[in-house]
Amino acid sequence: MVQAAEATDWQAHTVRSFFAGLKKRHSLAVEAAERVRQVGPGKEDA
Repeated sequence: MVQAAEATDWQAHTVRSFFAGLKKRHSLAVEAAERVRQVGPGKEDA
């Protein structure tokens, strides 16, 4: 998703919403090649 956000100059939440809409409305299978967990300051586990 990060690559799609960079390529389109969209925010990450916009890219996720776009792909969720494709999946829901058009019954398309959408897979992420890699999931990255983002952890903010003060949170445990990375």
